[in-house]
Amino acid sequence: MPTIPEALALAVHHHNNGRFGDAEILYRKILEVEPRHADAIHLLGLLAYQTGNHSAAVSLITEAIGISGQWPVYHQHLALALQALGRRDEALSSARTALSLAPADGEVFNNLGNLFQDLGHMDEAMACRERALSVAPGNHLYRFNLGLTLEKFGRVEEAVVMYEEALRIHPDFPEGLNGLGELHRKAGRLDEAAACYQKALALRADFPDALNNLGLVYSSRGMLHEATAVFRRCLALIPRHDAALSNLGNVYQLQGDIEGAVDLFRRAAEVNPDLAVPRSNLIFALTHVHDVTGATLLHEALAWDRAQSRTVPAHFPSLTNTRDPERRLRIGFVSADFKDHAVSYFLLPLFRHFDRSSFELVCYNEVLSEDVVTGWFRESVDCWRDSRGIHDGGLADMCRADGIDILVDCSGHSGGNRLAAFKRRLAPVQVTTPLGHGGTTGVAEIDYFLSDAYLTPEGFDSQFSEKLIRLDRVFAPFEPKEFWPDPAPDVPDELLFGCFGDPVRISLKTIDLWKRLLDAAPGARILFKNKAYGHPAMEQHWRARFAPLADRALFEGLPGGWFKNMDVYRRVRVMLDTFPSSGATSSLIPLWMGVPVLTRAGGHTLQRFGASILNNAGLGDLVAETDEVFLETGCALLADAPRLERLRRSLRPAMRASALCDAAGVTREWEAAFRRIWRHWCEEGRS
Repeated sequence: MPTIPEALALAVHHHNNGRFGDAEILYRKILEVEPRHADAIHLLGLLAYQTGNHSAAVSLITEAIGISGQWPVYHQHLALALQALGRRDEALSSARTALSLAPADGEVFNNLGNLFQDLGHMDEAMACRERALSVAPGNHLYRFNLGLTLEKFGRVEEAVVMYEEALRIHPDFPEGLNGLGELHRKAGRLDEAAACYQKALALRADFPDALNNLGLVYSSRGMLHEATAVFRRCLALIPRHDAALSNLGNVYQLQGDIEGAVDLFRRAAEVNPDLAVPRSNLIFALTHVHDVTGATLLHEALAWDRAQSRTVPAHFPSLTNTRDPERRLRIGFVSADFKDHAVSYFLLPLFRHFDRSSFELVCYNEVLSEDVVTGWFRESVDCWRDSRGIHDGGLADMCRADGIDILVDCSGHSGGNRLAAFKRRLAPVQVTTPLGHGGTTGVAEIDYFLSDAYLTPEGFDSQFSEKLIRLDRVFAPFEPKEFWPDPAPDVPDELLFGCFGDPVRISLKTIDLWKRLLDAAPGARILFKNKAYGHPAMEQHWRARFAPLADRALFEGLPGGWFKNMDVYRRVRVMLDTFPSSGATSSLIPLWMGVPVLTRAGGHTLQRFGASILNNAGLGDLVAETDEVFLETGCALLADAPRLERLRRSLRPAMRASALCDAAGVTREWEAAFRRIWRHWCEEGRS
């Protein structure tokens, strides 16, 4: 009969080799002989944690601590179990106790660093990483983990050094190759990233994270079929891999399979309810569902907010902004789109026209791959902060240190958003705009949504968690490029509609409506032009999806980008706005080029960008609130050559004279709105 130490050693051997049932039998036999054997109770609790019985784990490990509470590993494992139950404050307390009991244990420091990082306490995570490495400088894993944390502080160059040093110590280190690949990918160095992932997979073919990240490279290159295959390989290994589920959902969405994407995003959110990205992806995807309502979008946004409320600290440092209603204000803008992106057409003219004697502008830059337009943004504001990759607490500290009075979200639930950080109340007043995904964020700590009366007519208030601010005319000014050519003076002979927006925004029901439009206009065809059609396989995909239009549909890519394809507008009589997700620049640019746009307006903000633009351009009659009006208006406009000729000559001057291009005037409206809500905050402090 084995002694208790021998039985414990055998049990631990079974445990470490995944034979949990055999280990449990031995742990319980030890406790029959010695009921207060702390190690056996603790390891039985650890086994419960590893098999998903987190409540039992907390009970058992707490019992072990009551018997012998001086071991840091007990408190470390209790913290993990408490975290799994959502008891974050207790988990944090247990982690700190473990830290106090481990003056020189590198493994404990390393594991606690993981835990603190998961809990969002990044300063303590960094301290643990550094202490682990000081105990064992030659440990490649500790060096790699320090790189992970450095990346969360935005110290990317130092993170690269840590990864490269870890790989010098241990060249055949798949995690290190994968981490280095991630830094390359996020910096836009896709070839280097792919090489790192492929080396990692050569070492470990069943490495799910490397497969997932390689899929992201393929997706970024537009190789959607290849991306799909890699994500499915990852999910075959781990069916509940939340990142792969979410990323495959993005690929489905890029191919117009919105229902499939929504299903994958929901599955990813179910796997890890506290993750912000899958739920943001779900909300963004739902805006492309034909019959979705504003109430449904609000419901999902509020669900996102409830999930994120569980992950943020209960208390934040107090804001110390001076409650002076008339002083110069510091306005912060947070965006991942300070680059050659549609957002630049609206934000740049605003930034250039703000009254700097009353407002100081600060940008928090989340752009991963900067370009020349990023430089224009940097030059147009008073202060530029590079916040990309910095953890939420770090961004909060940055905004508070900068004394931001009003913080503006310019992303909504689109990619690269920092809405989770906004939950930490980074400024006294927080505002979101239609310039991101376009709808409500659901975030309780965001106070206002800046809009206009066409985007959010009366009755839309109930679709928002924020309070609506309706500007008098348009939500933001548009700045066309000076080097765009003049509109072609002649109306083309061919009865050609055009749609140059992202095909993802076009539902199958909309295709059926457009088929009815073509049927009602004999000889008419429609030209689809977008970068989405530039790859032969994707053109074939979209041709199949838009099959109801048959040979009346033309598909063209964008060789050389839009600037080399502006002459396409001379070929088109009437542009069709996308639906159920309306376009902004895809309506404004054709109007500037003299081509009228027909929009089918709907029941929530994402379906009304065309309505706002056309009403401000003096073309409110081209806003169709029903399918029947859409068909009637479209047929009449396509055949009305005299009106089309007048519009070719008059649209650009009309836009110049309208609110659409009145950057100074619209900026005054933004300034007045900011001053009004700031005064309200100051008054609240006096009551």
